[in-house]
Amino acid sequence: MLNQLRLIFSFLALLGARAMAAPCDLAHAVHLPNLAAALATHHLSLLVIAPRTGAADAATGENDGSLGYRIAAATAAIRPDVALDLDTLDNSGQSVADMLPELANRLSQRPVALVIWQAGTAEIARGTNPASVSVSLADATRVIAQANADLILVDPDPTLASLPAAPAIESTLGVAASHRGVAFYAQQRFAPAPEACFSHGIAALIAGA
Repeated sequence: MLNQLRLIFSFLALLGARAMAAPCDLAHAVHLPNLAAALATHHLSLLVIAPRTGAADAATGENDGSLGYRIAAATAAIRPDVALDLDTLDNSGQSVADMLPELANRLSQRPVALVIWQAGTAEIARGTNPASVSVSLADATRVIAQANADLILVDPDPTLASLPAAPAIESTLGVAASHRGVAFYAQQRFAPAPEACFSHGIAALIAGA
């Protein structure tokens, strides 16, 4: 009887987690050919560029609770058949333009199939001209495509939405997803959802590519 109760509680917990996470999944399909090819081999190398993410943490394999590790954990839960190789870059205070040289260097040293980039925070804080951001994103897309990788852009923390530059930068990130091999996961549309919702939604986007 006790084991039956445990099974019931586990099932209810799973249903609750799914109910929370499902609204964070993007409804539309994406075309990310390099990611799809990697998933077909059951091995995925990915680079996550996000604030407060250190490459040293990836080297030790320790989970620091940052976006990259949360995405990797959520992806592993959805696709346990896929071996994940996670690399990370910290872009705290850095714009897309600031990160381009380091990105190019990292991809030349350690090729990946997918780059996940939480972009726009520095641009919103600085009030950067959206046209300039668009040029930087096009440059980033070209660097990533030349490395035979795809890109999932993730917008900044929705708490920045009230800043004057936020709507234009958000729109610019969305337009960048018109490039081949680029998708856009907008946290803003799901706010104020729990933090775990976003990592699940991005993982679902990866698994469904």
